[in-house]
Amino acid sequence: MLPDAVAQEITTWPSDPARLAQLLTPRDDVVGERADGEGTFELDHGPFRTYRRTVRDDGVTITETINWHLALPWVWWLFHWPVRRELRRRPDHPRRYRQPWWAPPERLDARAAAALATLAVSAMTVGYTNTLLTQTIAFAGDDFGASDWARSVSLAVVRSGIVISLLVVSLADRVGRRRILLFCAAAAPIAAAAGALAPNLAVLTLTQAVGRPSASACRWWWP
Repeated sequence: MLPDAVAQEITTWPSDPARLAQLLTPRDDVVGERADGEGTFELDHGPFRTYRRTVRDDGVTITETINWHLALPWVWWLFHWPVRRELRRRPDHPRRYRQPWWAPPERLDARAAAALATLAVSAMTVGYTNTLLTQTIAFAGDDFGASDWARSVSLAVVRSGIVISLLVVSLADRVGRRRILLFCAAAAPIAAAAGALAPNLAVLTLTQAVGRPSASACRWWWP
């Protein structure tokens, strides 16, 4: 999820006309700025929910204050420090006015960044659900004392769940793709997690027969 607090960066330099001129130039790197009054810049384009930078010169010290809030749900903590480092770069640093190497070539706006982060996290969940039984059937079979034949039947039943996926997908045009997608996105991890409580291989197979088709149905609508 998103952090509740807005981050703040305050940097000071000795007063210098050349440095002040650089600081009063709108940034065009990890964030695209536009002027909003004297010494004040706001977000024009970038992966931020809120952003504001102010520059003040009292004749002795130049103070740059940046208040920002990333628009990245779930994975904001992965990008907080890289973004913070970019925002704190010196005004004469050659990378201050271009996109950092770790970011996409085309700067993302808030909506695109949030959508991409959500899809990335969802892909991890769906990928895990789709491969869960395949990777654990040997260990589950040993725990339940199941024969090789029983394990094979379990895998066959779960993989035949593609039929369930087709039935679920066929409902999309009637009840709406968004509703079906949200349902499947919730059902897949819940059903997969329920397998941890399975008392035998049959119940485990049943939970995965629900979870895997739900995950497969999610993938059909992703870009």
